[in-house]
Amino acid sequence: MSVSFFMGNSEETIIKHKTATAEYWMDENDILHSRLDKNARVDEDNARENIAVRNCIRPNYRVGVMLDLGSVFSVNYEARKLTQKHATLDKYYAVAILAQNTIARLIGSMALGMNSVEVPTKVFSDEKKAYEWLLEMKNHDAE
Repeated sequence: MSVSFFMGNSEETIIKHKTATAEYWMDENDILHSRLDKNARVDEDNARENIAVRNCIRPNYRVGVMLDLGSVFSVNYEARKLTQKHATLDKYYAVAILAQNTIARLIGSMALGMNSVEVPTKVFSDEKKAYEWLLEMKNHDAE
């Protein structure tokens, strides 16, 4: 696990982090990007590591999440269940799942279909539309 901190020209801090199966970074709109590695096989241990990273990047601050499933190979049942359990309204105001291939769409659909999802979550095939939806949800959350 590695964490990199970069100070920009303003007072904002951009945080990047790499786990065994994913890369994380915050953008200028306080949206947390999570990109799963190509051919990643995510199990329960990987899910625990990824959850820990998400929770420490912006503790005590609700964020939107852009979860890019990329070319992930698999996410097992235990990992999906654990991830969903930790996706709560006190941490996230919305989650956009970017699924641009068949396997990713299947994993995204399974994640939504497991149980009722507490956090507003949608699956997208278009990154721009996913990002716009997160910005709308952020504005709605601020009201």
